[in-house]
Amino acid sequence: MNRRHLIILALATFALMWATWGCVPPVPTPPPGNNPVIVGDSIVMGAQLHGATNVMPYAFIDADAGRSIRGGGISTGRNGVMAISTALPHLQAGGWLVLELGTNDLPSDPALYRAKIVDMTSGVPAETCVAFVTVAVWSTQDGIDRSLAWNDNLKSVARLRTCYRIIDWWENTRLRTGQILQPDLVHPNAQGERELATMIDWLT
Repeated sequence: MNRRHLIILALATFALMWATWGCVPPVPTPPPGNNPVIVGDSIVMGAQLHGATNVMPYAFIDADAGRSIRGGGISTGRNGVMAISTALPHLQAGGWLVLELGTNDLPSDPALYRAKIVDMTSGVPAETCVAFVTVAVWSTQDGIDRSLAWNDNLKSVARLRTCYRIIDWWENTRLRTGQILQPDLVHPNAQGERELATMIDWLT
C-alpha cells in the first residue's frame, strides 16, 4: 500500500470516527404486554427490586410498606386508592394494572372485605385490564382464615370486570412457605421475591 492509499485510509477512518462521535444508543421501546403498572405494599417491594432489574424492566411500580387500601404507607403516606390514582396515568395501551394490596387490611372486620376491594377498584376504568394478587399470611391460623376470606372476595370482585387475571400468590406459597417466605411467614424471601416478580411478568 503506497503513501496515497495510506492517507486516504486514514482520512476515511477519521471521517467514520467523527460521524459516530457523541452518538448514544437509542432508548428501548417497552414491548407490548411487558409494561405493567404495579401498586402494592411491602409484599411486592422486594419483587420491585428484582422486577425492575431483571424480570420487568419496563414496569412502573409504586410499593410502600404498611400500605392498606385506605391507610397510608410508611414512606410515601399514600394509601392504596391514592397510589392507584397517581399510577393510572403511567398505564400504556395494552398494559396491565397489577394490584397487590390487602395484607394490611386483613386485621379489619372480614364482613368489610368485599366493600374494601370494591373501593380499591372504584377509580379504575372499566376497560382497564387488572391483575389481582392474592394475599398469603401463614403466621397464625387467624391469618390463614382471613387470607382465605379475603381471596374469596377478591376473586368474586375480579370476576365483575371484563378483563382480569388472578396472580395466585397464596397458592404459590401454600406448600412452600419455608422455601419462599421469610420467618414471619408473611413476606417473601429473595427467592420468593423473584418468583412473585416472575409470576407478574408471565401473567401481564
